[in-house]
Amino acid sequence: MSRRTTAALLAAAACLALAGCSSSDDDDTSTKPTPAATSSAPEQLSAEEQIKACTDAIADGADSNAPECADLSPDDYLDAMQDANQQGRDELQDLIDEASADANQ
Repeated sequence: MSRRTTAALLAAAACLALAGCSSSDDDDTSTKPTPAATSSAPEQLSAEEQIKACTDAIADGADSNAPECADLSPDDYLDAMQDANQQGRDELQDLIDEASADANQ
């Protein structure tokens, strides 16, 4: 396995681990991120766009206090976490498939 592939697999695994470390307890609102002092998320975003922005921030490694996630309801935040987790799993699977193809050549 090449160094590039190994590094990419490690990076994807780290991203997946960060995105997958949340609980899905519907009654627990303490996991909702607290708003930052100044939010950099534009006010004019639709709910779907806010979820997408939060998903992207989480997938990029932002912590639970990302400004993009500050105004989301607990359900929308959970959706963003699940979407980011799925992105990480998809990226990891792509890297595994690429590594398998390289190993078979």
